[in-house]
Amino acid sequence: MIKVFTKEKISEVIITHLFTREEINQYFDGNVFIDHPELNPQDYIVLDENNDFTHPTYDEELQAIREMTYEETKLLEVEPLIDGEYIEDGKLIFDYTTNFFHRMIILLKKIDYLNFYINRTTYIYFFNSHTLREQQKMN
Repeated sequence: MIKVFTKEKISEVIITHLFTREEINQYFDGNVFIDHPELNPQDYIVLDENNDFTHPTYDEELQAIREMTYEETKLLEVEPLIDGEYIEDGKLIFDYTTNFFHRMIILLKKIDYLNFYINRTTYIYFFNSHTLREQQKMN
């Protein structure tokens, strides 16, 4: 499969051929732009691989198409900012204190009613109310 991308910060697929490179060479004399004479081949990049980019971007240093980073998707407004993220001086900043979930965890830690454990392999938050039960038995 042949895909033709624009050389822009937010790249788009302009042409998709279901032919292989050998078939393009055989039937179209190697010209991917044969159906689109109005396009200038120097303004586009042709990829032979079957890459399914979610957010493609043209990297001028590498002169290649690559996937955008998380920060690039937020800075170029491809993806919306989530709760607690904001842009300052062209940089993406995440403030944990503005996120409701993180504020509740910080509050629970300060109150010390619940023991807080994080299972780092699955990122599931576990709450153990052992401390709360002990305090209720004492009263």
